Amino acid sequence: MTKAQRKQLSSSSKNYVPMCLCAYMQRGSILIITLWILAILSLLAISFAHHTAVGIKLTKYHISSLKNLYICKAGIKRACYELNRDKEENTYDSLNDSWSSNPEAFKNAGVGDGAFTVSYQIEDDNKDMTSVYGMIDEERKININKLAKNGVQDEIRLSQIKKLLEILDIDTKIADYIVDWLDSDTGVGNAEEDFYQGLSAPYHCKNDLIECLEEMYLIRGITAEIFKKLKPYITVYGDGKININTAGEEVFMSLGMDDTLAQQILGYRSQDGGEEDLYSFKTIESIISNLNSYQPLMPTQVHILTTLIETGYLTVNSSVFTANVTSVLNNSKLVKRVNVVLQREEDNIKIKYWHES
Repeated sequence: MTKAQRKQLSSSSKNYVPMCLCAYMQRGSILIITLWILAILSLLAISFAHHTAVGIKLTKYHISSLKNLYICKAGIKRACYELNRDKEENTYDSLNDSWSSNPEAFKNAGVGDGAFTVSYQIEDDNKDMTSVYGMIDEERKININKLAKNGVQDEIRLSQIKKLLEILDIDTKIADYIVDWLDSDTGVGNAEEDFYQGLSAPYHCKNDLIECLEEMYLIRGITAEIFKKLKPYITVYGDGKININTAGEEVFMSLGMDDTLAQQILGYRSQDGGEEDLYSFKTIESIISNLNSYQPLMPTQVHILTTLIETGYLTVNSSVFTANVTSVLNNSKLVKRVNVVLQREEDNIKIKYWHES
């Protein structure tokens, strides 16, 4: 090999090394870019899968929630059916009616792939809570909206609610605060408005009817503890008359009855265990005679009952009912609750209140 050839070979070798190195670098860059693209695509795929899974879960939740709602509506339809059936069969309402205690109709009643229950809790003789499968008639309670009539306080009803507060060991001033919330009298120096406007989150005294019981939390002096005590005995529905067939001892005593008379009414109603509807008061006119046949009344007791009957404070009928409906799907922990107040009228049933949770 000549000197010129060796020189040419050496020159070409020097040029070949950088060219190879450049080629390897280009291939490495392509590999890195490819890996980055794969990583980004993988993250996008994982994110898409996560969003899809969440979407599927939300869709299943909404479908289950919708099913539960319609199962609750089926429970309300059954409640309306029982109210209408009872109206056709009886001219009075008692705790033995099918709307009041009816496990067959209201306990875990199957609908599609779920079931509804209509129930409420009461204290038994041992002070334990027990479930009753049925509805609550609002006429077993005292209507606090009747504490004011045409914007002016009703002294007789005020004395009744104060008596109830005494029985429940609640400060009787609460009755005055409720009246202040209802009546149109703002008091000396607009004292009511001054109190509510002086709160850290001020608002106006309503001076009008209470629309639902939870509104009472806005009234001066009403705490969660007081509301819990009062709730079983008060209502904002109905005409203010008390159904003697369904009310309890506390309500009877708030009307001015003594403990003996209240217990006599309850004793009459519970004869033979109260399972058969033989000892309900069928008419207003039969109240005194029925009680006398069960156990002779004292003259003072007769006077109290006569006064309550003549002044329109007692009735044997109910027209407004609360249904607490719970639904659950089979093999699911998702529960739906609907609390509804139904008013039974001559030809239909109206919904007065609806609350879902």
